Order: sequence, then structure tokens, then C-alpha cells
Amino acid sequence: FATPGAKVPLNIEARDDLGVARVTLVRNLNDSTDFKKPLHEDEGHRPFINAQETLDLADLGVQPGDVIEYYAVASDQRPGLPQTAASPAFRLMIISDEDFRAQRQAEETAEDLRARYEERAQELAQLAEAQRALQEETKRMEQALTNSAAPTAEQQGRLADLKAAQEKLAAAARQTAENLAREAKGEPVFDVEKDFKQAMAEHAEAVEQAAREMEHGAQQLE
Repeated sequence: FATPGAKVPLNIEARDDLGVARVTLVRNLNDSTDFKKPLHEDEGHRPFINAQETLDLADLGVQPGDVIEYYAVASDQRPGLPQTAASPAFRLMIISDEDFRAQRQAEETAEDLRARYEERAQELAQLAEAQRALQEETKRMEQALTNSAAPTAEQQGRLADLKAAQEKLAAAARQTAENLAREAKGEPVFDVEKDFKQAMAEHAEAVEQAAREMEHGAQQLE
């Protein structure tokens, strides 16, 4: 199944001990006359050919209800009487965007949805825990430095490590915020997913703010 605006990638592999001479894609629309498109022609003796093609359905002007049938044909380099073989035939039914969305909704279970959002929740929890641990150690360092005339070499080294760790965590938070924002913009499959995506967008803003605060914290450590 595909929608009228889809681009369908095709991958064709042909092998022959004498070498592959030609690879042709054959297709028709609604049982029309076959259209043949050469994808490979070679007089050499290459035993393996990987030909790729894309069916741009928008360019073909298909509509819901149309059916495209296609298969590949390959010939070898046998002198005089080349041997030919054909792949199985494939059928591609064109359906509307609404029908395609309904199919996706039927295929994607609530468990799949829960697992995807739990993964993001776990990622946020790990970021929060890492930041909490970093803040606690930074606070201990501040207290130690307050009670000393000048930082020791060991303390200076630890401050540099904390700064590097804070910068790394800030970069991870910013990447997470970008991922959340990108997923929040995607079209929801289930109606209930609209609420999840709204929450995801809000989390993205919060994590982006946290990333800025982490970067400020690294500057303070400097």
C-alpha cells in the first residue's frame, strides 16, 4: 500500500556467473500496457548488479484505488542466446492518506505507544539524576573552597572535571530538547497521542531552559 504522494524505493539484485548484461523494470498501471525502463546495460562480465529505482507516485499521477504492478527482468552475457529471468511480480495499491493513517493506527498497538514515550521519560529522568549528582558535588566543592585560602592543585583539577561534565550534560540536554521538539511536531497516530505530543512540546521547552542553566553553571565553574 502507498499514498498518492509517496516515493517507493525499489532495490534489485541480479547475479550470474557469466555476467549480468541487462536489468529492466517492467510496470503497468491498472492493467495498462507494460512500461519498460532499462536500469542497467553492460557488455562487461560483472557477476553482480545492484540496480535501484524510485517510483515517484506523484509524478505518475496516481489516485486512490489505482493499482501498480511491477517486476524486474535480468539477462546474462551468454553469447548468441542470452538467458533471461524475471523476479516475482509485486502489486502496489494506492490508498488515501486517511486510509493509510487508519492502517497505521490499526497496526500500532497501545503498547508500542507506551514503550516509545517511556523511553523518552527514562531519558529525562537520567538527565535529571545526572544533574542532581553534579549539583551536589559542586556544592561540596563550593563549601570546601569557602573554608580554604586558595584551591589546591587537586581541587583545581576537580573543578575542571566538573566544568567539563557540566558542559557535556548541557550538550546532552540540548540534544534531548531538539529530539523532543521534533517528535512533538509529528502527526499523531492515536487521538490520545495528541496529549502526549503536547506534553512533549512542553518538556522540550523545559529541557531547553535546563540546558541554558547548565551552560551558565559551566561558566560559573570557570
